Amino acid sequence: MQGLGRVARLALLGLFVVLATPPGFLAAQEVTDLDDAHAIAIWRTRLDEGRVALAEARHRFEAAHDAYADWRQRKYPRGVRKEQLVREVAEAETALAETQAAWQRLQEEARRAGVPPGVLRNYE
Repeated sequence: MQGLGRVARLALLGLFVVLATPPGFLAAQEVTDLDDAHAIAIWRTRLDEGRVALAEARHRFEAAHDAYADWRQRKYPRGVRKEQLVREVAEAETALAETQAAWQRLQEEARRAGVPPGVLRNYE
């Protein structure tokens, strides 16, 4: 390391700290230095997870509405099963609205934290 400059030694030290840090620790702490590629990677992971949750909520919503449409056309099933279908439609609508709100809050949080616009553009 004698031939390396001060900046190169600091970069290697930073890389060592990142590699030696347990994965759960970085996810739990607040990310403030977004010049770091690792911090941006954490935000990308959070945004990817949010996008997956939103896709799952939309899928559940569409499946519930499809089942309800089938029931309306056939008038089958009745009784308890019909009540379950109606309840699932209502729950899916609520879950989708909550997930969309959480997605918007996550995007706003990332924007306020200083995530570069080029990164956020991929999640619009």
